[in-house]
Amino acid sequence: MNRMIVVLVSLSLVGAAVTVAVAATPDAPPQWQPGESLVDDRDGQQYRTVVIGSQVWMAENLNIGSLIRSTAQGSLMKDNGVIEKYCWDDDEANCAGDGDGAVMRRGGFYEWQEAVQSWAGQPRLPVRGICPAGWHLPSNDEWNVLFSRLGGATAYRQLVVGGGSGFDALMTGYRCTMTGGFRPSAMSADFRTYFWSANQTDAANAPILEIGMSSQQTFSFLKSVGLSVRCLWDGAGVATGTPSATTPVRTATDTAVPPTIQPTDTATPEPVIPTATNTATAAATETPRATDVPVYKFFLPALRRK
Repeated sequence: MNRMIVVLVSLSLVGAAVTVAVAATPDAPPQWQPGESLVDDRDGQQYRTVVIGSQVWMAENLNIGSLIRSTAQGSLMKDNGVIEKYCWDDDEANCAGDGDGAVMRRGGFYEWQEAVQSWAGQPRLPVRGICPAGWHLPSNDEWNVLFSRLGGATAYRQLVVGGGSGFDALMTGYRCTMTGGFRPSAMSADFRTYFWSANQTDAANAPILEIGMSSQQTFSFLKSVGLSVRCLWDGAGVATGTPSATTPVRTATDTAVPPTIQPTDTATPEPVIPTATNTATAAATETPRATDVPVYKFFLPALRRK
């Protein structure tokens, strides 16, 4: 390997004695590659990443920030320069997990404005928000690319743990803004998981992606709900090949080696972005539903499962 050699030479004024000191600097750290794990330099936490088509995703929920207890309904997070998070049952261990799987590593739950770090409406895309440097919150279009890549109406089969894509969505539940408590799902009795998009629907609401073990749907709801965050790499294109589970850890600030670019996806995704005439809002009562029929109609009127 190449090393930079520093040679220090001192000449004695008496005689011809020469002193030479040679110091070798360490090799530069290896550059991060898509599909390798990375370390968030802000707090030292490690996250797996996965290459899916032309995108590189975190394969674990983000867990950055200071725990605040959900002691009341509504929005509790503040625009105070400190990243704040909720943890299931107000227990930090439920955000971080226990390392051996006995306690789920849910990651933090974040209100939309905290996740995107904007209390003044829609920020300019791409939105870094609370993601590490070089990563951002996925937009509606970017989520739609992922779902289309993994089968559209049946993408949930690939997105859950063991589904084959490596995205490994955990059934985390969420923080309910209507009560301030924690619920397994918004409108059903089983556990599901929920992710934010970087887009807003309007001043009070933002798109929500719900993924279950046998279903998926999208809708808009209040920004004060506490949901999970997945980050997407800023880089263009992806490395080819299947990521290894034993690849070395890199830091989030390492510059990525330019990867070999795959052809872009040719599948045309279904429309994602809400419009004035194409927006659905979840019922504030969060009434459980009796049946689950998979739905893949991003932000179209027919979102509710009957």
